[in-house]
Amino acid sequence: MDIWFSDMDNTLIYSHKHDIPLPKTTAEYYLDREQSFITDRTLSFCQKFCASTERMFVPLTTRTPAQYERILLREKLSYRYALVCNGALLLDNGISDAVWEQESLAMTADCAEPLAQALADLYTFAETEHVHDLRPYMVYAKTEATPQQIATLHQRYTPQGLDVILSGTKLYCLPQKFSKGHAVRRFCHRFAHPNDRVIASGDTVFDVPMLTECDIALYPEELSVPSDAQHIRIPVKGFFAHGLCETLNQFIMHNS
Repeated sequence: MDIWFSDMDNTLIYSHKHDIPLPKTTAEYYLDREQSFITDRTLSFCQKFCASTERMFVPLTTRTPAQYERILLREKLSYRYALVCNGALLLDNGISDAVWEQESLAMTADCAEPLAQALADLYTFAETEHVHDLRPYMVYAKTEATPQQIATLHQRYTPQGLDVILSGTKLYCLPQKFSKGHAVRRFCHRFAHPNDRVIASGDTVFDVPMLTECDIALYPEELSVPSDAQHIRIPVKGFFAHGLCETLNQFIMHNS
């Protein structure tokens, strides 16, 4: 079986802020407005991938459950599992898997105090309405934090078991065990078989641990991903969603 873990935002779906002059379908509504889109070409490939019983599609996103549920693709693609909050939660047909959730809480119990401290720090250089408390899974803020402030957070919290990640304008603090790479390992330990082939696609630093964990990794050419002689790394040129789908179509679908 091929198991394809994929980031969603700017990998398969794109915000309304992106001018994409291609046939597309609404992928998300927010406050009764179209928020994100998926190109028809990308949707068609994903439907083709998900139609096979020899393939499994697993979204792996930093979105919260509420943010993820706004994405209108589960019924179109007929997939079962999704990993949200950077892998802290496993959704099974939209419902949080209780065993997975309890495991996540147990393995990050010692991060409660650092997360509380990190949240307090975020309030010092971000507007209150832009700070988000999603403990015990993460805290983050939309901020214009300086490189020095971010470096200080790294120095303070990395030894305490947190990752500090700037993605666009959002600064995240979350337990290191909630990396996407760790989520892939947990999922495969539970669901995969030894001969399964694991694929990943993603576009940001959040995705690098996932990309390095998998047999085949696809990512934009501008993203830095460590090379690995034992695995296949494929930097994609141009519009990422179409490039990764075209590559998978040639590499996976035609060689199955």
